[in-house]
Amino acid sequence: MLIESSRVNNYLVLKIKEDLGLNSDLTELKNIITEYVDEGITKIALEFTQDSYLYTKSIAILVQCCESIREKNGTMALINPNEDIIDILETINFDSLIQICDSEEKLGAGRG
Repeated sequence: MLIESSRVNNYLVLKIKEDLGLNSDLTELKNIITEYVDEGITKIALEFTQDSYLYTKSIAILVQCCESIREKNGTMALINPNEDIIDILETINFDSLIQICDSEEKLGAGRG
């Protein structure tokens, strides 16, 4: 999985540079996030491609990542998710646990 990282507004931003779909395995992403959390980095934002779609397995891993970040009093965010991802997160009420931002510049400001 191709992932680029950068720092924006006190967040570690992880940009997943490939489309996610039914056969996508987010285990590598989970391991990366776990390493950062173990190092004390607890503000982590993810950005998926606009053609990505989250299936049950992917959502389960995101929930695990969010829980581990929240256990350390941290915050997880999604940057500019497509409408399908937003719909999925709202359907399972996960949008109440994760910050959704339109752009990197809005990290830390909540949805919008």
